Amino acid sequence: QRLILRLSSIPLRENWGTPLLWLNFVATTEILSLSPKKMEKGGGSGWKIMFFLSTLFALLFWQFSSFAFTTQGTALFATYLLGFPVRGRVKSLFILHTAASVTALVLQFFPRLLYMSVYMHMNVAILIVLTVSGSLWARRGT
Repeated sequence: QRLILRLSSIPLRENWGTPLLWLNFVATTEILSLSPKKMEKGGGSGWKIMFFLSTLFALLFWQFSSFAFTTQGTALFATYLLGFPVRGRVKSLFILHTAASVTALVLQFFPRLLYMSVYMHMNVAILIVLTVSGSLWARRGT
């Protein structure tokens, strides 16, 4: 009898956040697969909007989504470190991650779980690394 009651209960917050994570992964894949010419022309703006909104709503609906996004950010940074030519796209994804995180912080009135998580600090650290490495490569090329 308890099993039947448990199965008929209201779905967990994870059930609301999972489709948003799927949308986020689809948008990430599409942004990374854009050609550099399309990125220069401002292409993929629809995918970037979907990426931002899915990140924001996943952070709002599921409090532990920051840990899933930490894993995603680590994988994105690893693709950059392995030498794939995705620096600009990865940097724009991290800017969108950070913007969605800050928006979620404000909308949730600064929850400690989000602003003290590794996710926020990792986003800032990787953005600094990408900016510094970009300026070093630009200086080295001249």
